[in-house]
Amino acid sequence: MLVKLTRYNQNDKQTLGVMQFNKYAWHTLELAWNNNEVQNSCIPAGTYKVYRRYTAKYGFHFILQGVKDRSFILIHSGNKYTHTLGCILVGQKLADIDKDGYTDVIQSKESMAEMLKVLPESFDLEIIFEPRIELN
Repeated sequence: MLVKLTRYNQNDKQTLGVMQFNKYAWHTLELAWNNNEVQNSCIPAGTYKVYRRYTAKYGFHFILQGVKDRSFILIHSGNKYTHTLGCILVGQKLADIDKDGYTDVIQSKESMAEMLKVLPESFDLEIIFEPRIELN
């Protein structure tokens, strides 16, 4: 089973993308690329094995395996780039909720609930970067 995450926009703080599986799509928010630095960078593009798991802190979520020089990269709920230390946040919509000039993901818990219903216990996640032109 393959899930695709297409990163399309990056700035000094964060990376925005869309994760797709069949007819489902979720917005993603990650840290900006900073040479794969632990807790300060998104992970490299590539294909990773993903498993569902549970912890007291995040409840049910997903964990990526096989990330070079990194561990405990999760897909979990959260809204702002400050809510991630290298993990992938998901949401149903985008907005600048705190008016700091950076786009946030919103309705994140709803997105995680949907993902947990429709995604299998394990799957492959392909991450690519494909910049797109923003129209005014």
